[in-house]
Amino acid sequence: MGFKWDRYFFSKLGQDAKSVLGGYNSNSYLQIQKKFTPGINLTNTSQLIPSKDQLAIYTHMNFSYTYKNLCSVFGSFDTNRDVKANFGCNIPKIKGLSAGILSENNPGRVMACFTYVHKYFTSVKSLNLLGNELNVNFTTGKDKFSVGMRTELDYRSRQLIGLQLASRYAISNNLVFFSQFNTNQKQLVNSLYFKQFSKYAYSLSVKKNFPSDSDNSISYQMGTRIRYDKNNDIKVKVMNSKKIYLQLSSQITPKFGITFGTSLNLTNLKEFNKQSIIFGMAIDVD
Repeated sequence: MGFKWDRYFFSKLGQDAKSVLGGYNSNSYLQIQKKFTPGINLTNTSQLIPSKDQLAIYTHMNFSYTYKNLCSVFGSFDTNRDVKANFGCNIPKIKGLSAGILSENNPGRVMACFTYVHKYFTSVKSLNLLGNELNVNFTTGKDKFSVGMRTELDYRSRQLIGLQLASRYAISNNLVFFSQFNTNQKQLVNSLYFKQFSKYAYSLSVKKNFPSDSDNSISYQMGTRIRYDKNNDIKVKVMNSKKIYLQLSSQITPKFGITFGTSLNLTNLKEFNKQSIIFGMAIDVD
């Protein structure tokens, strides 16, 4: 399906570093996914969230349907009363052009979106039909170098609400640099991703907040990924030399896999408790 929403491109530009840094949710959750034919997917996620000696149950459900690679419908709702509905459609007469509607009740908005994918660039425009918000995205580049821009405008007052700039440069086949600047959060993020052979990958991400005289103006994350084979890998992430995340994943059989993760706060080792451990399983029952 060719239709993509406006926030897709920046996550894609920086996906190398994210594949190493990664992360996991320390709360317990159960996810059931069912694929129907033709083109129907249904996913239900239930999550237990500890809160003041109680367990709150959070449930999120989504539904998607794709018809002959021309149109797609996506809907989701959860127990926080957050409801979203998307409809996207390729325009057969104009190659690379897609249009769609995104509806959200929190925040309340209805977005009309247009995506045009060319050989050398991609452009996305989305307009809030219930307000003044206009988002314009533009990305261009080839395999080695690509840049992206995302603007948020108040089209009635013609004022710039926010601006994001991103760039990705593949220094070599194994070394990639990614940079992103966000004017809303006044934040600059630089990431370096290095892949050694087929088993090892490393990533360093440095975040700079403005104004620079703040106490936490600079933070960093370092990540290492070791893939023993296509079914087993280890991820280690270090944040500011104070917190370490360790995650082990194994696909034991084609239909059964497990994940174990833990976090350790080096400034206070007593914090290592039940909340810092996660264990997960994935079972394909079909």
